[in-house]
This record gives sequence, structure tokens and C-alpha cells, in this order.
Amino acid sequence: MEEDFDGPVLRPALIDSLFEAFLRIVAAYSLLAVGLMNSIMFPTIFSLACEKLGPRAADGSGIINVAICGGAIVPLLYGVVADATGGNLAAAMIIPIICYAIIAGFGIFARRPATA
Repeated sequence: MEEDFDGPVLRPALIDSLFEAFLRIVAAYSLLAVGLMNSIMFPTIFSLACEKLGPRAADGSGIINVAICGGAIVPLLYGVVADATGGNLAAAMIIPIICYAIIAGFGIFARRPATA
């Protein structure tokens, strides 16, 4: 009795390839979604931080605009950490994690009503 090994071997490989392609598409769209969420984050932080600054609004907005520099420094720092760890991008993800933790901390702090 001769068995056909092509069918049972090829099916899991095909399913695995299709699933991997699906995951890559999901990852690509997730990357775009993160960019979209980041684009609406800055104006929200800006307006929350400048609220009730009164005559010091110009000073506060200037300091916040310096944060734009982080958009140039953080990717560079991410690359430095990735290179230092032998190309380990997972280890370099600690840099954006720290940045998002700081932003989340600010969001939690800023949502509290200001005391007079």
C-alpha cells in the first residue's frame, strides 16, 4: 500500500505560509495605526499642557515645542541600542516603551483638575 505524502506535508506548509503572510499584513497596518495615533497625540498634549498657563503660555508652549526634538533623537537612540545589542530590535524596543510610559504618566497627571 503506497501513501501519498505530498498532500499531508504541503497542506500545513501552505497554511503556515498563508498565516505568516496574514500576520505580516496585520503588522504593517498596525505600524500605520501607531503613526496615526501618534499624530493626534501631540496636539492633545499641547492643549492640555498649555491650559491655564495664563501669562506664561508662551514659555510653556516653547518648552513643549522642544519636545519635537525627541522625534529626531529617539529613533537615533533606538538605532544605537539596536546596534549595541547586536541588531536585537526587541531589546531596543525599551526606548519607545520608556517614551510611551512618560507620555502615559503625563496623561494621568494632566487629567487631574488643577488646584487654584
